[in-house]
Amino acid sequence: MKRTFIAIKLEAGEKLKKLICHFRDTLKNEKIKLVEEENLHLTLRFLGNTDPSQLMKVKQLLLEICGQHTEFGFDLTGTGIFKSLRKPRVIWVGITHGSNLQAVYYQINNRIEKAGFSKENDSWSPHLTIGRIREIKYRNLLGDLLEQYRDIDIQHVNVYEIIYYESKILPSGPVYIPVEKFFLNKAGENAK
Repeated sequence: MKRTFIAIKLEAGEKLKKLICHFRDTLKNEKIKLVEEENLHLTLRFLGNTDPSQLMKVKQLLLEICGQHTEFGFDLTGTGIFKSLRKPRVIWVGITHGSNLQAVYYQINNRIEKAGFSKENDSWSPHLTIGRIREIKYRNLLGDLLEQYRDIDIQHVNVYEIIYYESKILPSGPVYIPVEKFFLNKAGENAK
């Protein structure tokens, strides 16, 4: 069994790198794990423990789905948290102009559920996780940072591929290993 998920890998531009550094420096005395640059990704579907036959099903579905979509883009805009400032758990960067992203997400999830994987309970709120909060003493510092970056345009992201990952949790932190990459059609190319 492999612990797997489907995602879009993100390469951090200068603004995103500076933003993450600013959060890291300002909140350095808090129990917050900021995502390492090489691990930045937008999760489309977490599958969890996946056996070899399920792994093959997912690969086939992704091959078919990616063959039906062209390359697209979306914007990273602003920051926020999940839960509340009184009890924050996740620091995120928002996603805008993502209609094609949502179409790909819904198609992947519908096909995954029809293939026998469990239905996800929550409605999808596209975001890029940049940090996980274990404990925080000075919420006002976090609140000030969130306010500072609330509405800023951070980066445009071009999406050329969807990646099926294996996740390994090591004492040093998570490691994400691509199982397989599935390329989207180039703009102007006919869907297969």
